[in-house]
Amino acid sequence: MGPLTLHRRFRPWRYSISHSTLLLHAHADSGYDEHLNVLFEDVRAVKLRPFYEPRPT
Repeated sequence: MGPLTLHRRFRPWRYSISHSTLLLHAHADSGYDEHLNVLFEDVRAVKLRPFYEPRPT
């Protein structure tokens, strides 16, 4: 699997070492009508940041 590109600002919402999961959350704002959650499973390691900005294209 290649890199995943998300075009919204996300922040870590929940990280569970025992369940090997990472949940990222993006709030609804003026550009988006809905909240968005992305769940990663079988997470082996992660470098957590306060938030993740989309990369410019």
